[in-house]
Amino acid sequence: MTAAWTFANLALPQVSDHNTVLMLVLAGFGEAPGCGGGVLSAKGSRVILQRPGSEIQFDRGWEDWTEIAETRPAVARRVRRGLPQPLW
Repeated sequence: MTAAWTFANLALPQVSDHNTVLMLVLAGFGEAPGCGGGVLSAKGSRVILQRPGSEIQFDRGWEDWTEIAETRPAVARRVRRGLPQPLW
């Protein structure tokens, strides 16, 4: 299975950080054995997370990963690099 998600975080400011964390959790479910790759894009074309195999990679240029306290620990344990842009 391969999945591509498009993330348009249009919620009110008090909800948008929580939405980002939820997207990270959803992307993490793909780490289960037998799952294929996946891509998470923001606003339709910016790749912010990809999983080409079993390893989740975060885009180092997307500031939300480090600005949101709940995502910092997950991101710190994984690869952050410049991901190919744009997705489409």
